[in-house]
Amino acid sequence: MRQRWLGRIALLCLLLVSVLFGWTGWSRVQGAQEKPLPPRTILVQGEGEIEIEPDFALLYIGVETHQPNVQAAQKENNELMNNVLTELGKLGVPSEDIRTSRFDVVPVRQYEKRPEYPEIIGYRVTNELAITVKDLSMVGPILDTAVKAGANTVQNLVFSVQAADEWKLQALQKAVADAKRKAETIAHALGLEIKGIANVTEQVGFQAFETRQAVMDMSWSETPVSPRNIKFTARVSINFEI
Repeated sequence: MRQRWLGRIALLCLLLVSVLFGWTGWSRVQGAQEKPLPPRTILVQGEGEIEIEPDFALLYIGVETHQPNVQAAQKENNELMNNVLTELGKLGVPSEDIRTSRFDVVPVRQYEKRPEYPEIIGYRVTNELAITVKDLSMVGPILDTAVKAGANTVQNLVFSVQAADEWKLQALQKAVADAKRKAETIAHALGLEIKGIANVTEQVGFQAFETRQAVMDMSWSETPVSPRNIKFTARVSINFEI
């Protein structure tokens, strides 16, 4: 009798264990079925480019003088720079469009005789101006006038545009339109439709046109200055849901 009772208890325990494992397995399957599947996507790249004529220039010119002592070098530099500023004013360049971009005094050393103990044989004073030129037809005359007045260094000439942010946005719009057009073409070929956007990454930039000439030994007023257009480029990577 006792053995029969123990057998029934063992059978009941076995049934309970089976039910428990069955419920756990069913719950896992149910959970897996309820987990949403990731959306199907199409990843495409879009590009946009806009070319704009530059509407202003930044001209970097300077006066460099060498003398045996600092006072003489600075005195000569001041005289030449004042003459440059006076002539630029006569030409009609607004004073607010001229600023000092660099000023330094550097000793000139001689290394030939005693390299380990170079001798100071003089001083070099450099005074550089940054001039904003809003009328590009004046770039040549300004360069010519400055050089004739005493400027002996031209560090850089940069052509750019003022409303750069606006042109960047337009290039970005073209890149997005390009990506969307590609995605719609792919989806149509597959018999699908664009349902949304999963994510987007973008990159926008532009490069100003620069030209350099160390010594201005030519008449710029007689030489036409024809800068290249400024290119604004944008690239986007868009994951479209289908």
